[in-house]
Amino acid sequence: ILPGADLRLTTMVDLPDFGRDDIDMTVQWGYGNWPDYETILLVPDPKVICCTPAIGESIKSAQDLTLFTLLDTVKSKRLWPDILRHLAIEQTDGNRSISFDDAATMRRATLQGIGVGLVSVIDAEEDLRSGALVAPVGRDALADMRPEEVPGFYLIVPRGHLRVKAVAALHRWLAQQDWGSDLKISSVPKPTPLSD
Repeated sequence: ILPGADLRLTTMVDLPDFGRDDIDMTVQWGYGNWPDYETILLVPDPKVICCTPAIGESIKSAQDLTLFTLLDTVKSKRLWPDILRHLAIEQTDGNRSISFDDAATMRRATLQGIGVGLVSVIDAEEDLRSGALVAPVGRDALADMRPEEVPGFYLIVPRGHLRVKAVAALHRWLAQQDWGSDLKISSVPKPTPLSD
């Protein structure tokens, strides 16, 4: 798309210092609340509440989630509160949680039975299909969350950087792509809905 352009890709958790780090744009996970920058949602990152089958056997209702350690990432501290509110679960100060630096580590902890994790739909598909994880409150329990409560991957660029032709061209191209063409979980039998 940009012949002769010098593209460097790296991963980092925190928003870079665009001036110091010599970075023109970034893709960040979050909720789109970077008011000082131009932000475009590239792809939503809906979650599935997952746990091992052994933990899942003890979860008879959504309220039972609070009996277990809730796993998340350091950048998603509002996600569990939003989800518990969505599921009409009373939140207490006694809710146990562990936060990990990244989603991959949190997913591994979920697979190891450390607690109940919020796994991205695209990863949950594989784990649910293999039987390594189950969706104890149903795989679609969060499907009707309000869009502003669903995190995603956002393209972020300082507005001044868009005056550079190459940056503007790449920004335009990235924004036009269909990055999340199909995030539906397929080939996984729907669980029996929980009765409260």
